[in-house]
Amino acid sequence: MDHHSGHSDAAKSTPGQAIPLFPTVCFVAEHQDAEELNEAIKTYCLEQEKTAAGIESGSIEGGYHSSREFFDSEHVAVQKLKELLLEDARQYLGHYWKQESTTPLGSMGDLAMRMTGWSVILRQGNVSKPHTHPGAQLSGVYYVSTPQDQNDGGELVLADPRIRATVAPLVGQKSNALFPPRAGVTILFPSFLEHYVLPFKGSGERISIAYNIVLSPKSLQSD
Repeated sequence: MDHHSGHSDAAKSTPGQAIPLFPTVCFVAEHQDAEELNEAIKTYCLEQEKTAAGIESGSIEGGYHSSREFFDSEHVAVQKLKELLLEDARQYLGHYWKQESTTPLGSMGDLAMRMTGWSVILRQGNVSKPHTHPGAQLSGVYYVSTPQDQNDGGELVLADPRIRATVAPLVGQKSNALFPPRAGVTILFPSFLEHYVLPFKGSGERISIAYNIVLSPKSLQSD
C-alpha cells in the first residue's frame, strides 16, 4: 500500500491566542462641572490646615497631610464630594473585579464601600514618596486645586507592579504611567499599586483628596 498518496503528514495547527495574564486596570473620570464644589473644598482644606494638626506618618515630604477622617466631616461640600467619589468607585468596580477575581461580581450580592480619606496640600518642592495602601482594595485621588501650567510638576506616577518586567527591558518599554494633576479629575487604582508624586514646582497650592475604599459583601452603600 502506498503511504504517500499525496496527503500531507504535516501537523495541522490553528492560530495561537494571546492571553492577558496580569493587566492592571485603573480608572479616570473628569468632572467638568465641579468648579463650585472645588472652590468650597479648597476653602475647607486651607482652613483645616490652619486649625487641625496634620499627621507625620503619611508619604508626603513637606506640605500638609490631614487626618484620615476627612469624610467624617458633616460639611456639605465634603459630603457631596464623598458621594461623587463613591459613584466613581461604583463605575470602576466592575472593571476592577473582572481583572482581580475569578468569582463573578454578581454572585457576591451587594458590596458595602467603606471610604476613608485625607486632604493633601503640596507647595513648591513638596513630594509624595513611593508607597502602597495596605488593607484596602481601591485607592484614589481627586484633584481639588491645581496650577494652570501643566509643566509645574506634581504628576501622580503609578509604577509597573511587575517587579521583574524591566530585568531585560525592550526599547521604549513603559514602566510607569504619569498623570498630570488637573482639577476635577478622579484617578482610581488597585491599592496594591505603588505610586508617588513628583516634586511640585508651581506657585500656590496643589490640593488633592486621597482616599481608600474597603469592600465587604453587605450592601452597596457607604458606611
